[in-house]
Amino acid sequence: MKESFPERSIDLWSDVRICAAMSFMRNNLSQEISLDDIAREIHLSTSRFKHLFVTVTGSSPKSHLRMMRMELASELLRDRSLQIKEIAAEVGMPSVGAFSRNFRAAHGVSPQAYRQRVCGAPRQAAAMVA
Repeated sequence: MKESFPERSIDLWSDVRICAAMSFMRNNLSQEISLDDIAREIHLSTSRFKHLFVTVTGSSPKSHLRMMRMELASELLRDRSLQIKEIAAEVGMPSVGAFSRNFRAAHGVSPQAYRQRVCGAPRQAAAMVA
């Protein structure tokens, strides 16, 4: 009995274009980039880019971009000198509310709760002892 394997319909060139798209996303996380922007960068139509991205990665470009942004946010939250609104801007989120919703969806807790869990209790400012 001969085993059969499904033929791979994606060629190496497709993978290279998707790698280029991921690199573009990673290098522009602080920008409000659209799927059109990414597709234009790799010289594909938006619909072809979305189809190819899902075929190669198994996830949508939007969800992958959101995941990349939330991974960067979790790293930035370790730096207590950065305010939540600064982190939201750094990861390309239009508002603190949108950032908090996306972060909670990705990590199961709010950005503030994540920071407290990772960094410990917030430091008390000396100015508060007046």
